Amino acid sequence: MLQFMRDYARSWLIKIILWTVVASFISTIFLVWGVGREISAGAVAMVDGKKITLEEYQELYNRIYDFYKKQGGDIKDETLAPIIKKGTLDSLIIRRLQLSIAKQEGLIVADEELVDEIQGRDMFKRDGRFDRDIYMRILRGSRINPSQYEDGVREELLIKKVENLIKDGVKVSKKDVRDAYIRLNEKIDLDYFILAPSHFINSVAVNQEKLEGFYNNNKPLFQREEEINVEYIAADLKDFEKDIQIGDTRINDYYNNSKDQFKVEKRVKARHILITFPPDADEQAEADVKEKALSILKEIKGGGDFADLAKKYSQDPSSAVKGGDLGYFSRGQMVKPFEDAAFALKEGELSEPIKTQFGYHIIKVEKIEDERTRPLSEVREDIIKSLKTTEAREKARAELEMIKKGSDLKSADLNQVTKGHSSIIVSTGSFKKDDKGYPVLGKTAFALKQVKGEVSDIVEDGGKIYILRYKEKKDAFIPTFEEIRGEVERSYRDEEAKKMVDLEAGKILEELKKGKEFNKTLEEFKAEKKGTGFVTRNSLISHLGRDSIQQVEDAVELIHTVFNTKKGDYNKIKSGDRYYIIYVKGLSGIDEEKFKKEETEFTNRLLSQKRGHIYQLWIENIKRQAEEKGRIKIKKEFV
Repeated sequence: MLQFMRDYARSWLIKIILWTVVASFISTIFLVWGVGREISAGAVAMVDGKKITLEEYQELYNRIYDFYKKQGGDIKDETLAPIIKKGTLDSLIIRRLQLSIAKQEGLIVADEELVDEIQGRDMFKRDGRFDRDIYMRILRGSRINPSQYEDGVREELLIKKVENLIKDGVKVSKKDVRDAYIRLNEKIDLDYFILAPSHFINSVAVNQEKLEGFYNNNKPLFQREEEINVEYIAADLKDFEKDIQIGDTRINDYYNNSKDQFKVEKRVKARHILITFPPDADEQAEADVKEKALSILKEIKGGGDFADLAKKYSQDPSSAVKGGDLGYFSRGQMVKPFEDAAFALKEGELSEPIKTQFGYHIIKVEKIEDERTRPLSEVREDIIKSLKTTEAREKARAELEMIKKGSDLKSADLNQVTKGHSSIIVSTGSFKKDDKGYPVLGKTAFALKQVKGEVSDIVEDGGKIYILRYKEKKDAFIPTFEEIRGEVERSYRDEEAKKMVDLEAGKILEELKKGKEFNKTLEEFKAEKKGTGFVTRNSLISHLGRDSIQQVEDAVELIHTVFNTKKGDYNKIKSGDRYYIIYVKGLSGIDEEKFKKEETEFTNRLLSQKRGHIYQLWIENIKRQAEEKGRIKIKKEFV
């Protein structure tokens, strides 16, 4: 699911999913920070003169952080992190705007509605009935008085009324339903190959004049970053490990004192079939999806192969192509309802449809590995390696500390002060600020005062311990053509090959349409012929290879072009700097009888999706209008 979000982070669907996740946290977050509380930490934003406090922001951000961490995501991921940070603040801003609109429209929440809502919440029930003692105990535990909580619930219900006001005006026609059903269920069978710049690199004509012209017109491409030149002394940990012997007593002591380190949590290997519902699905839409899941479960219990049915029905794009296989996972890696169900099953058992925020899942557990502690025999070599590295690190640091204390390294001859230290090397190097090869050394070098002889602390990078001494700063520069002729030629060939791809793709398509054999074209370009089999729009990208299709815009254009190509015809689709040359072997329309059976359920799902889309557009519109009118002010570091 997270890979799906990274790949398609710009789409409106992901905005809805993120908004729904955020909204689910907002609806309970005031149990932690209350309603209208003034926080001395200050505001991260103001909406119509009212604060959004740093505490509100941090509390919501932390909840979303924890949620995505449980999904196996890296919150520092360059794609996900900005989405989640922006989503956190946007959701708090939008909540304020929604409440303003509720006030403008004269919407109110009657006391009876408020009471029904609170008494209907499961967390306040005992044996299926509202329990006031539980209600008061939970509020006291959260340090919230009843009036604060009730104000928060009233706001939540007001926002729901605003949402319903917008959604109730959205309709779908019979034609909308049929067209959408066709888009979802019609299938296509392709043969294709990929035409890439690599096919033409060696065909690019090169001479001195062309290369010099390319260099002169593209000098910024060849600019070198500024660097810090240093002298350094270094100790390689491997040299110190050579003579270290680790005896059985130390190994046994380490193992016995660190058994927690060798615990392997219980984990299960499972498959699942996911039938999704829109993030804002109403009760009927959810019920329809559950009914669909139940019918699939019945098919499995009737002897259907789980993997085959997952490929046929599952709407999880990453696992469907693998027959629903999720591999092994332990607790904390899946959303809680899914996790609880999976860990409650025995090997070979099926779950009933399990509801999560993504839809309904049918889970089959294939293997269970109980929690265990890895035996000493299994981890012995790891322990030896760890103890050797630790001892080597201590010895290397101690030796560098001795050298540093015994001499004035700012001015000393480093070769002289390291004499007698056979495991210490002296050398020079240049490092960039964000040096990929030596990240610690790069940062350390740029942190030195730019004074000749300035000495760093002892640092470790890449299995070696260093002390750096500042030598000089080398400003950013562009090398001469003669110095980098080979690099210029490679860049020139790459650029020209990209142009040739554009030209050749058009020629190839024209020749194929005139009757040239597909296989002959493959032979000419030494390209590999691939096939998709019959696939839907939803599964096409997975079959073509998502790694080759980097942008959602490319994916949308590719799907549109493919499904608008007639059976027996050829076409080309550009994605990045490459082309898909396709041949449509077959087209499969919808099953009319099946459509009649599913039309009502599908109509409800489509209506729910359309309402979600329209509501998301409305949210973005009210926020944009508020920004244009200066009603929203955001602290600089949160923009």
